[in-house]
Amino acid sequence: VTLLWEKSFTHIRYLVAEDNQGQPRLDQINAPNTPTAAGNLPGVGDQIRTMVEQETPGQPDSNGSGEGSESPVMPLPELAHIEIPNLSVFQLNEEEIEHIKQEVHREEESDLIQKLQEILFDILRIEREPVLFGEVVGILDNVLNTLMIRGDFFHARRILEFYWEMTDPLKGLPAALLDRMTGAIQKAGDEGRIRSLESVLNNESFNDIENFFSFLVLLEKNVVGPLADLLGHTSKMRIRRTLCDALIELGKMDLDTVIAKLSSENWHVVRNLVYVLGKIGDPRVLDVFHRVARHREVKVRKELISALDALDHPKAAALLLEFLEDPDSGIRISALKSISKRNYKDTHDALRKIIAKKEFEGRDLYEKKEFFDVIGRISGNDVIPEMRRLLLQKGFLWIRNLRQEEMGLCAVVALQRIGTPEALDVLKEGQKHSSKSIREACAKALDLF
Repeated sequence: VTLLWEKSFTHIRYLVAEDNQGQPRLDQINAPNTPTAAGNLPGVGDQIRTMVEQETPGQPDSNGSGEGSESPVMPLPELAHIEIPNLSVFQLNEEEIEHIKQEVHREEESDLIQKLQEILFDILRIEREPVLFGEVVGILDNVLNTLMIRGDFFHARRILEFYWEMTDPLKGLPAALLDRMTGAIQKAGDEGRIRSLESVLNNESFNDIENFFSFLVLLEKNVVGPLADLLGHTSKMRIRRTLCDALIELGKMDLDTVIAKLSSENWHVVRNLVYVLGKIGDPRVLDVFHRVARHREVKVRKELISALDALDHPKAAALLLEFLEDPDSGIRISALKSISKRNYKDTHDALRKIIAKKEFEGRDLYEKKEFFDVIGRISGNDVIPEMRRLLLQKGFLWIRNLRQEEMGLCAVVALQRIGTPEALDVLKEGQKHSSKSIREACAKALDLF
């Protein structure tokens, strides 16, 4: 407050004499008997006298009668005795000028917000009267709200850090004042304030991601719901990623709220929350993921597979098996690669049932080879008879059956993966197949052993 007051002394008048006509002639200014001697700088004395006359109370009116004046009139001739200060031109050398410039720069660069915060912080550190304490917290809360609206998360973060500092048991804060502090933290993350951040975050000039994240993780769990909603109101990738990272930290305190937000109609929000829940890694989410597994948006289901991949739980593996018959080929392959990394007892039987279905033959060759590759890696000699049947089957008479031929090529992939002597014997049989592509595939597989 003092610094601001000093900028405008309304009760002080001053003159600045500038050299606008080049270097002054100091010999004339300092000569004692010249009109421009010290104390008689041209025009300066007259200006000062004029100001004194204007500021002197009780000046006579235009007819000189002074009627209506409440103060005694000071006749103009009496101004002659007023001593005009001794004025002279004071020159600065380059070093002094540079020093003044540095002082001005430091003053301009000073962080007035931080100074205000430190004053309020110091008051709260020593104040224990509940009413006064609450008033200062209210002032600080208003400052925090303004900083959030302005997107100044550096200073906003410092306020939350101070709040948490005051809640430290070592501070010995009375219960009533402690409740005031925790309430201030919760108020910082209420729905209205978080919603007001939308315009700040969508502004192209906003890039203070680091302080924004540091600010968010200092909030209480009541911010989880509003942050989840905010995901649907920003299109900037970096902002959404920051919100997700904050929810990973805060969502552990209120997992149920994160799960409830999965019902959002905005698929972007659902995908982001699936990512958050996967990173949190709580097995309780697996029951809810069954509902998300049927989501209409492919990108949501793909994110769900990534989340399940990070969860080492039998329910996660069971859900991945359901994705093996998803309508989208990319989803099926992603689920297959994930399930192949687990030692899940039902995987073997599930894969054999899928490849036995007639519609499986109509899938893309690359996808079919991926399935057979996994079967070969997790199986043994028990599947060799089935692979032999698929490898050696032939079309009707001379008609070439491309689907049967592709299934034979896939069987070669599985047999190569199994790699036992029994599997190699079947590959040798395949070298006599009527299909050139199958014969070449068998020969190439045998060359690896």
